[in-house]
Amino acid sequence: MIVEDDTSTAMLLERLIKRIWANSSVYVFNEVSAAFIHWREQGTDLLLVDMGLPGVGGMALLEQIHRVGRGKTVPVIVSGHANRSFVIEARHYGVRDYIVKPFSAKALMVRLSELMATAKVRTDSAPHFESFVAFVEYHLQANNLSLPMSPELAHTIETLEHEHKLNKTVIVKNWELEPALVGRLIGAANTGSYNTTMRVIDNFKEAVEQLGTTAVTNLAIELSLHPGSELTLEPLQKRAEQLCDHGKKLAAQVTELAKKVDGDGGACRAAAVLHGAGDLALLQLMQAWHDDQHPIDVNRCDQWLTSYRTTARDQLGIQWHLPLDMRRRINAIDQLPEGAIKVDMLLERIAALTLAGDSDQEELKTLRERAGLSK
Repeated sequence: MIVEDDTSTAMLLERLIKRIWANSSVYVFNEVSAAFIHWREQGTDLLLVDMGLPGVGGMALLEQIHRVGRGKTVPVIVSGHANRSFVIEARHYGVRDYIVKPFSAKALMVRLSELMATAKVRTDSAPHFESFVAFVEYHLQANNLSLPMSPELAHTIETLEHEHKLNKTVIVKNWELEPALVGRLIGAANTGSYNTTMRVIDNFKEAVEQLGTTAVTNLAIELSLHPGSELTLEPLQKRAEQLCDHGKKLAAQVTELAKKVDGDGGACRAAAVLHGAGDLALLQLMQAWHDDQHPIDVNRCDQWLTSYRTTARDQLGIQWHLPLDMRRRINAIDQLPEGAIKVDMLLERIAALTLAGDSDQEELKTLRERAGLSK
């Protein structure tokens, strides 16, 4: 159970817990009364609680649980308040550790694992898979996909944030062509946790403005901790580089087209960057399978990508809560749908055909005329 009123921190903590124990049930509350009711009715193995909660504060929750009898619950404070009196009082209520914000995500994961092992609380074990195909299909069904992102990039973002050198302009300028960040941030910016209006956000700049630097930092850290995030197998690295390079070229092409017809360049650019997301997610699963001490035949990489890329891309769109129009733009790069088609979708398809060198193709000529680009 996580009791934290900062949405960004709560989301990060929840994902870190899921990284350690994939099948765990995690409940998040932003104030004491609801959290205590849940604990009294259902209990919890692990309790992460902030001190600076609205109302009575996190220490009051610890006091209530201690008074009733905390049983097997392992309480841990995760807070920006670290004065001596807090630490002493927390010990009185059976707190097992006091983790000060800002914290290292990796160090926190290690510490929580140690605490739960020492407390001898039963935690779920990782499921066993007979083959890589079974491994892929499990993650597709579980909506548990991510994209490769180097730990160095996450570390850079985290360092800039701590040094107060990270701002929205820096983020957009440096990382608007980074697929993992583009997909994750746009998706997060459209969730109820960050977007309380009905306004759809479908470009990277608006997503960053909506989230703020702290949320961007936390999401970047979480992405870098996903199993297989760092591609170390050379064939997978090369394929990922090819995909990202193609995405950048496609983004540049569609941005230029959008300028000519007053299209939504930001939204078109983001869709182009995410066109290879399904492939990238599968490359990450291949790396994760290898990192878990399983042999993997990289020569079958093309076969697996062909079999699962469309499903993986569609699942990411759902998992990330990407706007429907954005998903349609991404799919339009390969094939336009039947019926009414928006200009932005035409631009995506035109950019793809142009980049492929099909400038004399009849389809391209027809689409350029429909989009107002015939001249």
